[in-house]
Amino acid sequence: MQKPYRNPIVSGHKAPLVALLCLSALLSACKKADEVAPPEVSVQAEKVERKPLTEYVSGESVLVPQSQAAIVPKISAPIKKFFVQRGSRVKKDELLAVLENADLAAAVRDSQGAMKQADASYATTTKAGVIEDMQKAQLDLAQAKANLDSDKAKLESLKAQAH
Repeated sequence: MQKPYRNPIVSGHKAPLVALLCLSALLSACKKADEVAPPEVSVQAEKVERKPLTEYVSGESVLVPQSQAAIVPKISAPIKKFFVQRGSRVKKDELLAVLENADLAAAVRDSQGAMKQADASYATTTKAGVIEDMQKAQLDLAQAKANLDSDKAKLESLKAQAH
């Protein structure tokens, strides 16, 4: 028959001592974190003064723009010349590019031609009306003179009969 295994530390008169140590370890581990006092830290305060910089720090970094804007033109035309490079900093009202204006100039010439044609049509229409009105007025004047002459002749004839 085999003997049961006994731990030499726990066996005999040392067993109550081991049990007491285990119990105290368990109780100390159960304390709340709030009950632990924070460590003390010493702080030194200095008077604030304005002084020139005595240390310069240099290093490499990546710069990122604060904001970007999409520029959408009101008209579309090929670009003739750029005045800024992509990613350059620009200011308000700064000229960025010049657009090709050949098609716009052609549109202006077309509009000017249409305007001249409309002016000519207006002049023809108004002058034709004026000429017709003037001819009618001349005919009316001739008719009025003829009526006047006829009435004068009647008057003379009546005066002659009355005498």
